[in-house]
Amino acid sequence: MLQISNGLRALIENNTAIPFILVKIDFQTDPLHITDAPRNIVYNGATYIASGGLKSVSPPKVESQVSRDLFEVVIGDPDNTLRFKLDYENIGVSLSIVSGFVDPATNNLHSEFLSVYAGRISKVSWAIEEDSPDVVIECSGPFTKLKQIINRTTTAESQRKLYPNDSSLDYVYDTTNEATVKWGGKV
Repeated sequence: MLQISNGLRALIENNTAIPFILVKIDFQTDPLHITDAPRNIVYNGATYIASGGLKSVSPPKVESQVSRDLFEVVIGDPDNTLRFKLDYENIGVSLSIVSGFVDPATNNLHSEFLSVYAGRISKVSWAIEEDSPDVVIECSGPFTKLKQIINRTTTAESQRKLYPNDSSLDYVYDTTNEATVKWGGKV
């Protein structure tokens, strides 16, 4: 059950709290911290940048086949920096969403933040809205879509694209040459 303080409860119930969203995409190389707040926000030692790039975070959707939370995050990407990063690492990257509040009486951040969502990126797409390129990120919660098909090849080259130092697929069965012993059978 969600526990919030009486002070924050009063702000929310009176519709006086000014909400904002913090989104963290946990890339291996350089995590992205972005917010829709009017100024940069420091949370858990990380600075969430208020660049105006976080366009929307959709409310969760429920699928009929498997019950799971689906969030959609739309981030403006006018210079394609995020797109190039997502070309390198995308599916399975951790993403978290936290909500914070500004007290309008003091214009200060409320000390309490609410964890809204924690999951993984399950799909990435690109769109152009109002002459601005956007990255559309779909995330899934702890339950996975059982019928989901991930378009990924299992070759040494594709593995190194995701993990440059991983050589685990270097010795995978070679389908171009005839083998004398095959898995699970006798020749």
